[in-house]
Amino acid sequence: MFWGLIMEPGRRYSQKVKKSFRVTMAAIDVLTSEKEPCQVMCGYEGRNYLLCTLRKPDLLQCSLDLEFASNSEVSFASNGNSHIHLTGYLIDVDEDGSLADLEEQEEEELVEEEVYFKEKSERKKRKKENAEAPPSKKARLLNGSVEEEESDDPDFEEVEAESGEEEASDEEIEEEGEEEEDGNNSEDSEEIEEEEAQEQKEVKKKSNKKQQGLAKINGDQKNDEKAQLKKQKRKVLAKGVIIEDLVEGSGQEAKSGRYLNVYYEGRLEKTNKVFDSMSKGPGFKFRLGAGNVIKAWDIGLTGMKVGGKRKIICPPNTAYGAKGSPPAIPPSSTLVFTVELKKVN
Repeated sequence: MFWGLIMEPGRRYSQKVKKSFRVTMAAIDVLTSEKEPCQVMCGYEGRNYLLCTLRKPDLLQCSLDLEFASNSEVSFASNGNSHIHLTGYLIDVDEDGSLADLEEQEEEELVEEEVYFKEKSERKKRKKENAEAPPSKKARLLNGSVEEEESDDPDFEEVEAESGEEEASDEEIEEEGEEEEDGNNSEDSEEIEEEEAQEQKEVKKKSNKKQQGLAKINGDQKNDEKAQLKKQKRKVLAKGVIIEDLVEGSGQEAKSGRYLNVYYEGRLEKTNKVFDSMSKGPGFKFRLGAGNVIKAWDIGLTGMKVGGKRKIICPPNTAYGAKGSPPAIPPSSTLVFTVELKKVN
């Protein structure tokens, strides 16, 4: 589970750890930071430790590997005028204090399922064997499918002879027994088939859940990889301008003093609303580095090549500042331009 903390300048953040967590990254906020170095401090067991030093534009982040156990006391602070982002994740802990292992949990679940279905299979097998086995002597007597054993008592023989009732032949008795067995076997078979169908449904249901879980994990991994790749393509330039090359150009390079022809689209970062665009004809022409455009363009288009397409994120101080450009651009707006370089003169 994700853990994070945004530290403001001049504040100290202290807590008694309720759930163990690990800190893996410290990063400086480029949009609010200044060029002076900023130290990230940690207070632990009565002493202060320096974790790392961050600075624009060359030291923007630092990887960490710090683990804090539950019931310990820890504090974080920063020395400087920048916002610092600390990120990491919570650690699952068992009752005995050891870390929970996901693979072991999955293995235990699989073992439990295997035992469960094995027991069901054995019960079904026993039931089937009982259904196929011939009925016991007691059962046959109760059902009237066999004659009672001849008694050695002579009185019994006399009564039997006097009754004059006809006894069923052995063949008739066997036929009746077979009919009863067939009926019992049919009922048992239907019950077994119902159990098998139910069992298959349960197996299919659990299999679908596992597949959905794996698909979700794979999807999250792919999204993380895409986000990481996108982050690697982004570059932070002077005054906090951020560029991202959507298409790499192969023509002439844009340099200060050259005239450029570009297509562009400008959006407000906050609302994603388009406030200006040009995508026809020769495009918009201006001289790079001469102050003909906002500062973010002079900074962000330098080094771009003809045929390339670049996204430029412009902080307010490199665009229209605190006043904005009403009514299209509100005060202190961050702008996002998508620029395609068509020609360099």
